[in-house]
Amino acid sequence: MLIVIFKIIFLLGIFYILGNLIFRIFSKFNIFEKNFNSVSIKFLVSIILVNNLILFGIKLHYIIILFCFIVIISIYNFYAYKINLRLNHFQSHIKNKNNVIFLITSIVLFIKIIIEPVQLWDARSIWFYSGKIIYFNNQYLLENFQNDFCKSCLFLFYPKLIPILSALIAKIMGFWNDYLTKISLFLILLPALIFLKNEFKSHMTFLLSLLLIIFSNGFYIWNGYIDGYLSIYSSLMYYSLINYINFKDNRYLILTIIFLAISINLKIESLFLILSSFVLILATNNIKIISKCFLAKNSMIVLFFLSPPLIWILMNYFNVYNFSSDDNNIYSFSNYLNAIFENNEVLASRYNNYISYVFDMTLNKSKVIYFLILIFIIKLLDKFNNFLNLSWKEFLYFQILPVTYLTIIIIFYLYIGYSYGLPSMKDWILASFDRYTLPVKGLLSINLILLFNSIKNDSFKKIK
Repeated sequence: MLIVIFKIIFLLGIFYILGNLIFRIFSKFNIFEKNFNSVSIKFLVSIILVNNLILFGIKLHYIIILFCFIVIISIYNFYAYKINLRLNHFQSHIKNKNNVIFLITSIVLFIKIIIEPVQLWDARSIWFYSGKIIYFNNQYLLENFQNDFCKSCLFLFYPKLIPILSALIAKIMGFWNDYLTKISLFLILLPALIFLKNEFKSHMTFLLSLLLIIFSNGFYIWNGYIDGYLSIYSSLMYYSLINYINFKDNRYLILTIIFLAISINLKIESLFLILSSFVLILATNNIKIISKCFLAKNSMIVLFFLSPPLIWILMNYFNVYNFSSDDNNIYSFSNYLNAIFENNEVLASRYNNYISYVFDMTLNKSKVIYFLILIFIIKLLDKFNNFLNLSWKEFLYFQILPVTYLTIIIIFYLYIGYSYGLPSMKDWILASFDRYTLPVKGLLSINLILLFNSIKNDSFKKIK
């Protein structure tokens, strides 16, 4: 047991050390600003780098050798990590409420993640099964997945970040274990917790961010699904993008790129986030953001962290997708429009037609509508009490990305019905509407936090 705990600490430490090393190298080339010393990003850039190396064919045991080499060099030079044992420094951290909240939250979620069995279908048969394929073959190869999954199916070009981390953890442990390999989820969760702690200095705001961004995902944090993590990093990416638009601080642009890279490496639905972000950028007349991503400094971050997963997804998509199936639509477009509006019994006559079924599932059953109502109620109350530093124009801008994301989900479900028949659309929605709409709730949670942060100081004092 002590050896397992040591290996877990070793794993967390090595990702931080590797991230610190990458940070130092990038800082020497002025890619990362020297005063931008983000612990969460150090974890994330090392996780993305290791993911990209394995994704493009590097074997797991070579990564272990790299880890050991970094540890030896780091210990020898005291280069990447310095331990501060001063008691007063430790006590000052303990007295900080945010650190106490962070520590308790991390321990509780870590225990909850590793004690829950991998039993639900997607978790067992897609994400962690993919990790087993990588672990037992000692590397990622498409043909291994084609042999163990299928020759041509969606699973083949699903992002592999969690499977890769699971396989790497199993390799470090020396054996595959369905519980310990779930530490891969905590590895992704930990940087998000660190970011929230450092970003929101007030413990009230930090608690609110934990409640809305982390705990609102419920059991999708520990059940082995990836959707909760996509929701978290979509939220952080959106928060960073909004802050960059507002403050033009290059730190937030870097954060936007890194958080987007993590989202892309988590689930294919991150493409919805990219499209929604593009709509927001166009609507707010901030098209220069895209060009700025390709300036010398930022282009290196895009090249190293954002491009590889996109290239990998496209490569696998064109390798395995059967384009001829696109010609097998059951309906003509006009017939389909008539079919979704006409009276049909849907779910034992609870719905008059398919279009009302789709909207009820994606808005009402998902609870998205309640987030939207709460946001608009707060703004309407501001009209009478004037307690927000937020104009209606800014307020409506904040709704563009979440509403666009939701619209894309609705279009996606309608497309499934068009391509594969209405009964298939019904099955897709029943099986996935709560998971697919998690990022929308995460994005709207950021809007709630932005509203909270825009409360005027004098109004906040009155609340106190």
